[in-house]
Amino acid sequence: MNIRRPRRIRHGVIATLLLLQVTSLTAPAAAAAPSRREAIPAPSSTKWSRQDLKTKVDALVQPVMDSGYAVGYAIGLIQGKETLILGYGRTAKDSGRTPDGRTLFQVGSITKTFVGVQLADLARRNIVRVDDPIGMYLPEFVSVPEWGERKITLLDLATHRSGLPGLPADFLSSPSTTTLGGEYTMTQLLKWLSSYRLTRAPGERFEYSNVGIAILGHIVGNIQGKTWEQSCLDTICTPLGMKDTRTVLTPEQQSRLARGHRADLDPVPLEEIGVMGPGGSLISSVEDLSIYVRAHLALIDTPLRTAMDIAMAGHASAEPIGEMGLCWIRLIRPDTNVVFYVGDTFGYLAAVIFDLQKKTGVIVLGNQDSTVNQDLAFQLWALMDGRQVEPLKLRKAADVAADSLIPYTGTYLVERSDDQRKESTDKTATVALYGEGLKVLLPGQFRARLFRESEDRFFLKGVSDAVATVAFIRDDKGRVGAMSIFYNGQTRVLKKLR
Repeated sequence: MNIRRPRRIRHGVIATLLLLQVTSLTAPAAAAAPSRREAIPAPSSTKWSRQDLKTKVDALVQPVMDSGYAVGYAIGLIQGKETLILGYGRTAKDSGRTPDGRTLFQVGSITKTFVGVQLADLARRNIVRVDDPIGMYLPEFVSVPEWGERKITLLDLATHRSGLPGLPADFLSSPSTTTLGGEYTMTQLLKWLSSYRLTRAPGERFEYSNVGIAILGHIVGNIQGKTWEQSCLDTICTPLGMKDTRTVLTPEQQSRLARGHRADLDPVPLEEIGVMGPGGSLISSVEDLSIYVRAHLALIDTPLRTAMDIAMAGHASAEPIGEMGLCWIRLIRPDTNVVFYVGDTFGYLAAVIFDLQKKTGVIVLGNQDSTVNQDLAFQLWALMDGRQVEPLKLRKAADVAADSLIPYTGTYLVERSDDQRKESTDKTATVALYGEGLKVLLPGQFRARLFRESEDRFFLKGVSDAVATVAFIRDDKGRVGAMSIFYNGQTRVLKKLR
C-alpha cells in the first residue's frame, strides 16, 4: 500500500517525496513501475534445475545485499508444480536469523488482490454484479458522488477508475504511533465520501485509489455480514490452507515476523493500516503466497478457480501499466500473459509476478521499503523467462568523516509553487548530520536520508530505476550556498539561508 504518515514517506519512492516537497510535480501512487514493461522478455521454454536456478538467483540477490540496500529477503520461484524457496540476509538488522518460507512480512497492496478475488467470488455466485452502483451496498446516510447520470460501480473501485483520489483529504490528519490514519473511522470515511465532489466521470481514466479499494473491501465484507478481514479468511485463506495470511497474528506468528526497515535500513515498528486495511494490511509468507499463486495458475484444485479467472481477466485499461483485472494488473503485450502486483508499506515491499501461459511465478518479500525490491523481482521474473540478466547497478556510499559533512548542514529555502504563493510564511528544509551521512527534513516533517557519493554529491538509497541525486552548490568563495535536487529529469535549487 503506497501511503504513509504525513511526517514520513507518503507515496512509495523516497526520491519522489523529495521532489514533491520542493516542486509542484505530482507523482501518483503506483501499483508498480510502468517502466518494467520495457524489461518483459518474450516467452521461452527455459526451465532451470533447482541448483542452477539458485546459483543464478544468488548472483542477482547477493550484490544487493553487499551494497547495503537490503536487510533480508524471502523469495519464491515457481516452475509448474515445483517451488524453490530461498532466503537471504536477516529478519532484522540485529538478528542472526535468515528469512525462510515461513517468515512473515507485511505485503502491502498485494492485499488488494485478495479483495478482487472476493468480489469476483460474489459475482460468480450471483450475489452481486460488478457493474452494480456502490450505493446499493452502503448505508442510507451515504450520498455517493455522481457525475451526471454516471454512478460509481463496484467495477470502478476494483479497477481504480472511480474518480476518487488516493486518500481522503482528512485521512492523514489524525496522528498515531501505531496506526496509519490514527483513529480515522469507517463513519468518517463514509462522511468524507458523501462530501466528495468528482472532477470527472467514473470510468473515464485510471487513477490509483487506496480509498476506493478500502470502500470496496468493506462493501465485500458487509454484504456477507462480516468484516473484510473475516471475509478474506473465510473466502480465500482457510479454503486454500493459507494459515499464516492475516492481519492479526498469534504470539507464535509474531515470533516469525520480520522487522520492517526504511529504505535507508533504519528499523521501524509494524504499522497497522486502520480503516484502509483492505488496501494493504495483510501479513503473509512466501509459503502461503506460493499457494495463492499456484491457485491462480490452476496448479491447485480450488472452488475459487472461476473467481480467480474473473479477477485476472482484463476489465479496463490501466495505461501505461497494462490492463486492470479486479485489482490485479495484466501486462499489455501480445507475447506474454503476465499478471502482477507490487505492494509496499512502512518498512516492507512485496512483489508477485506470474505467467498464466508458462505456469511460472516469482514472489519477493523484503523487510525494507525500497524500490530495489521491485527491481529485483522483475529481474528474477526475466531470469525465469530465460533472459540473460545482469545484477542491478547500485550506487555505494563513500567513506567520509562526519566533520567533512558539516558544511552541508543548515536551513534551505523551499521555493513555493504558484499554488503556494498565497501562503504567508516561507517553507524551509533542514539538512543535518545523521549516522554515516546526512538527513534532509522537508516541510511537513518528511525525512529522507542522503549518502555521499563524491564531493558535494549525494544519493538516496532505495531508488535504482531513476536518477535521484542531491548536489550541493558552492559560491565563488568555496562555501556551500545552495542545494540542487535532481530527480527524473527535473531539477530544483534551494538557496541556503544559514
